[in-house]
Amino acid sequence: MSKSEARGSLHVTAPGADIQVLDAYLRPVPDAKGVGAVQVTLPPGAYTVVSGLEGTSVSHDLLVRPGSSNDVSLEVPLAPAAPVSRFPTANETHGELAHELSRARPPAGASALIIVLRGLRGHEMAPLEQSPEITDWDGAPIALPAPTFDPHVQPPRAVGWRVDLDPGAYRVRWTRIGAQPAEHTAWAAPDRKTVLFVPQGQGGPDVAGMSMHLLARTRAYDPYRSQTETVERALSILRRGARRASLEDAERMLSARTPLTARLFAAAALATRADATSDRTRSRVADTVRRLHDELGDVPDVLALGRAVSESGVAGSADVPPMLSACMDLLLAADRDDPDVIPAGSLVETASGERYACRPWLLWRPLELPAEAGFDELPMMPPAPGAAPATAAAEPVSPTVMRRVEEVVVEAAPRLELPAHEAAAALGAEEIAHRLEVPTALVERSLANLYG
Repeated sequence: MSKSEARGSLHVTAPGADIQVLDAYLRPVPDAKGVGAVQVTLPPGAYTVVSGLEGTSVSHDLLVRPGSSNDVSLEVPLAPAAPVSRFPTANETHGELAHELSRARPPAGASALIIVLRGLRGHEMAPLEQSPEITDWDGAPIALPAPTFDPHVQPPRAVGWRVDLDPGAYRVRWTRIGAQPAEHTAWAAPDRKTVLFVPQGQGGPDVAGMSMHLLARTRAYDPYRSQTETVERALSILRRGARRASLEDAERMLSARTPLTARLFAAAALATRADATSDRTRSRVADTVRRLHDELGDVPDVLALGRAVSESGVAGSADVPPMLSACMDLLLAADRDDPDVIPAGSLVETASGERYACRPWLLWRPLELPAEAGFDELPMMPPAPGAAPATAAAEPVSPTVMRRVEEVVVEAAPRLELPAHEAAAALGAEEIAHRLEVPTALVERSLANLYG
């Protein structure tokens, strides 16, 4: 028997998940790891295949015989914030709560925002004492109704709110125990319902783990529909950072039969990886962005996608921070080419300097708060750009960005043999903005505040 015949082949598939093959002593097999799929030839023996996704893992033991061909298919269940029937975080009564809150139709032309804060199965959680604060884009507070608790468990592990809204952008703020609040955008599309699921952890709402489902006016949230699962799988691609191995899954989700929310997530993943997509895929993304704009209107994420995929023909002002971190990255890239993309003094510009480092959602520290502490598990990101509403007064300059601008200037001053204010002028706002990856206009305002 030849040496090649003495070996066996192993083909492992686990859509979107990390894969590692271990030998009989549970040591990693060289060159037997990957994402989504692994093909390898192995000496005869016992092996274990381990696949992991977002903190959940599954394994499979097998025996490779000489000359054998072995196929292993693994499915790693997600653990999303939304209660989805086939996933380990499913909870029947939480699904019922979301269904009841989302069942009624909003008035014609209006929108509904449904928020469910829930403890995940098997996870410890703080008491459900916090509620979100919602304001319109002019800062006027939106009154929330009395909370609706899951009545089946005491003390309750799920609570929800529903409010009917005029179409447009809203700011949602969450507080946490011993940590700073975080804000994010919630978009109310006409004749749509936006359902947000936020996991409740030991420190309060874990906003970074949020799930979102955009529903038609006539449809209620249903944890048993396969489309609900598809949305969570699409969001998982963004949560992991749109890795190359996941792009084929994202492209399959561009089909018109795919739920609207999943198409939005898939288009965002593919647009951020234009370097790894074909012309055909780019054309499909452009078609998807056009359809999303027809269905949702001027959602800031769709406008950001339109700027990144010019073939879509979708254009609009970046006046509101997008909901997805990936779409903020697209705005930042566009602003480097055209500094007018992000209006100076806008909330998008400001949020770029106060952005938390997390995926897939764009979360920022409310600027009127002190800057000494951030989310325990959400470090501050190097700023990134965006754009906000037309208001009479400009948003204040981000102290985070001012501190970073000053650090660049102070570091360069000795090398230039210049005092700080002259070093700032010598470097120029454009060069500093390039180093920090923030809008030039934001650096200009920071330099004016620092050095006059």
